[in-house]
Amino acid sequence: MVIKYVVCDWNGTLFEPPTDEGLNKAIAYKKLSTSVWDTIFGRIWKVADIISLLRSRKDIKKRLADYKSGRCPITEVYQPFNEHVVRGMPESDVVVAMYSYVEKLLKAANLEVGLVDRRITWPLRQLEHKHRRGILSTSQKRSIRYALTLDHNPDLFLSEDMVANTIDRSDGIANGLTLDIYGHKGEVFEDEFLRKRGYIAGETVYAGDTEDDLPVAELLPRGHFVVPFYATDAFRNMAASRYGAFVPKDQDEWAEFLDRK
Repeated sequence: MVIKYVVCDWNGTLFEPPTDEGLNKAIAYKKLSTSVWDTIFGRIWKVADIISLLRSRKDIKKRLADYKSGRCPITEVYQPFNEHVVRGMPESDVVVAMYSYVEKLLKAANLEVGLVDRRITWPLRQLEHKHRRGILSTSQKRSIRYALTLDHNPDLFLSEDMVANTIDRSDGIANGLTLDIYGHKGEVFEDEFLRKRGYIAGETVYAGDTEDDLPVAELLPRGHFVVPFYATDAFRNMAASRYGAFVPKDQDEWAEFLDRK
């Protein structure tokens, strides 16, 4: 097998947090803190924002619990989040919250592994002349790019080969976070990478850590799905059995896999 293209998921693959729950909390805290300070300094109408946030908190927590137990899709969690938290925020405030979240994680990062998993990125960097590299993620493109920059890998994945959700905004004001990729990774991978960017399925490997990534495995030859280091043992075993997934035990084994002629 000749590998010319490598596509990676983000959360739980390159980036340790398995979901954007922490990122979304950072956005909510930013909205709340801004509204509180505005109220203190005389913009009493901002009280409505605070009340809306507090009322929506229980709804979001319930929907998040339902999502984690498989009773509802993630888009139902984002509906009240977008409506009561993100909508109406200055886009710059949303970005500041994203950046602050990444910076906080950088301070707490495992120095050996790094903010972005070096066990995956280091071999990609060493063999970058051999591969075209992309990211397919339901996370936010702005936070992904910032994390890669802080991790000294700003150009490891080119922006044009990075497919992720974004901030829907108008005139500098956020309307919500886009949800286009949730539940559609297979279709998005096929359209964005195989069709638009010309990646060849037989020469492409994809690294992902959850069942949301499996529709991509269905589009690739057996053995072209890669299980990253942050994945659970249960997922490793299932992916290896069902798709013949490659499960590297360490960085060196991943490097050897990438360097196949």
